[in-house]
Amino acid sequence: DKPLVDGASEESVVYEILLKEGFSLSSHIKKPDRGSAIPLWVVVDTGVRSKKMFITFADKITREGLANQGVGETDNEIFVCLDSALDDSLKVNLSKNFSLKVI
Repeated sequence: DKPLVDGASEESVVYEILLKEGFSLSSHIKKPDRGSAIPLWVVVDTGVRSKKMFITFADKITREGLANQGVGETDNEIFVCLDSALDDSLKVNLSKNFSLKVI
């Protein structure tokens, strides 16, 4: 089973996720740098309770790939990725640092 519908754009899925996670539509959204090891969408809601979310559609995620991208710097972060991109060990480690959501 594929987690995303054929033809769904990443941007549409990002907006769907940010709404489901309670982020404002006026949140700042930074598109991923396609040259990075793990392309990350960064969503920052500077509302009453400032919060940050990282979303990636990468097929494989490694601890090293996330280390240089600012993931896990604050307490109020959410990380969203494809379930198939993580091994069990990395799932456990990432869920200790912030709220981990998989699609």
